[in-house]
Amino acid sequence: VFYVTAANPRMAGVAYIALFAILFFLAGYAAYRGRRFRLTRTLWRGIRLGQSGSAWGYAFLRLGWISLMIPTLGLVYPAMAASLYRYRFSNTWYGDHRFGFSGRASTIAGPFYMLYGINVVLIVAAVLIFGVGTTDQTRFNSTNGVAAVLIFFLLLISVVLSVPFLISRERSRMLSTLSLGGAKLRVKIRARDLLGQYGMYSLMVTIVSTSLTIVGALAIWAFAGFGGSLGDAEALLGRGVAPIVLVGLGYLTVLASYALV
Repeated sequence: VFYVTAANPRMAGVAYIALFAILFFLAGYAAYRGRRFRLTRTLWRGIRLGQSGSAWGYAFLRLGWISLMIPTLGLVYPAMAASLYRYRFSNTWYGDHRFGFSGRASTIAGPFYMLYGINVVLIVAAVLIFGVGTTDQTRFNSTNGVAAVLIFFLLLISVVLSVPFLISRERSRMLSTLSLGGAKLRVKIRARDLLGQYGMYSLMVTIVSTSLTIVGALAIWAFAGFGGSLGDAEALLGRGVAPIVLVGLGYLTVLASYALV
């Protein structure tokens, strides 16, 4: 991707879209393989857990659902979640006993479509208010200014709270449909517990981003200090494969830094 981008900048968009699609597909494969690794090394009361199924099959299933998510604007999410949960847990074993999963799209449809509708209403309201402001600036400042600020903050709060609320409801309801023989699982996850975890995660991402920004700024400053310029950097990238490899390693270092968060 870096070589194509440096050799032909016009193909940069296509190259990065292809890279994103490949990485997204491989992420599904890696997630399933990682889950198998963890389960096969977990013992409970002396009995080992396990996972069957195909990581490639799961990756293709996940990619297929995402391909439907885009044109439907996310409306098929409950069906996608139920399908992926079913594949994972129908292939999960406790010794020689397979887990049962009875979750369906309707299991999480209620909270999902409620949040979806609230956010859509707020987005439409924001578009209408700001749309009026673009045609009549005076009217926007005097009449719709307060409403625009209110809608913006309501939308921001709604988006921030929707994620932990939906995840808590999704996991609580989906995992509560699991069974093992005659035993059934009961799970209760609270959204406020997830908010604390997401707050810490956001703090760590901010720290990593700030650190990488400082390192990048120092690298640019050092390059400029030796008389380099943007044109020189572009010329350097066009000289063989070695500079491209160095840039690629730097890119992977950034990804690894975020992966450690």
